[in-house]
Amino acid sequence: PPPFFCPWPKVSCFDHICKKKGGANTLPRHTSSAQIRIVLRLISLKCEKHLHPRPDHSERCEPMKVLLVRHGERADECGESNDRFDPPLTAQGKAQAASAWSKILGAHEISSLRVYTSSMTRCMETTCGVISSLGSSSSVDLTITIVPGLASCAAAINRLGSIRSDDVPARLKSSKEATERGQELSLNSAKVRWDFLDDGTTASSYVGGAEDAWWEEGEKEWVKAMRTVLSHTEEGEGCEVCVVVTHREGIRTLVRMLTAGAQRARTSFCCVASFSGGGAALALEDLTYEDCVAFEEY
Repeated sequence: PPPFFCPWPKVSCFDHICKKKGGANTLPRHTSSAQIRIVLRLISLKCEKHLHPRPDHSERCEPMKVLLVRHGERADECGESNDRFDPPLTAQGKAQAASAWSKILGAHEISSLRVYTSSMTRCMETTCGVISSLGSSSSVDLTITIVPGLASCAAAINRLGSIRSDDVPARLKSSKEATERGQELSLNSAKVRWDFLDDGTTASSYVGGAEDAWWEEGEKEWVKAMRTVLSHTEEGEGCEVCVVVTHREGIRTLVRMLTAGAQRARTSFCCVASFSGGGAALALEDLTYEDCVAFEEY
């Protein structure tokens, strides 16, 4: 192994531990058993480091980009749907999603992206907007990962308690139902495949509590989900951009957290909030807020 700290300056540790005299291995008189144990432990640690090296992410991305995308225009706010819990997108909302993805793919290679989405229909449909921006190439193979906790900040989920509440439909929190829903919304496109990431969000005791408690607990679960997303992203190879399709409350939460409340993002439909972070480690607190571009500014 490479050189390491030696308790005997300018002399090899091995020479002090095992010194030949008259053909026999003997220890120098001043060598204590404690010193021997220290040196052997150091050798063991060095060997372990070389036999089981930790993955080096320093060359993966300098710096990593994190993009938070709000979903497109929802149908219930335009009188096109009576479903206020989990409404789909309007035609305009789908056009906004396609425009947002066109902007993202115009700045980043598809192979450098990791894509995550809330399990709400409006977010999954917004994520499907990437398909129309991929062109006619049949070789594209993009994984979209559904993360239930990314919906925790949404008002509809907060009022039910949490994403794990019994009142929340299975399609929003179950791996099988959520991925099947993704395939249905993407019309079983061969260009994308759907995955599911269980972020560990659990039902909370604030069900039916005061509205302030809803928001506070919902934000905590959303932050927990984002930590899981970043940890999952860090395990990937060749990833330069983490795209997260979520809700305006989540974007506002992260901007407020990173700027200590000094800035507030304009969260119009399909806005894209940009954050940057280091390449060697990707911690939520280490991200730097850059800007939030509204759909109208594309």
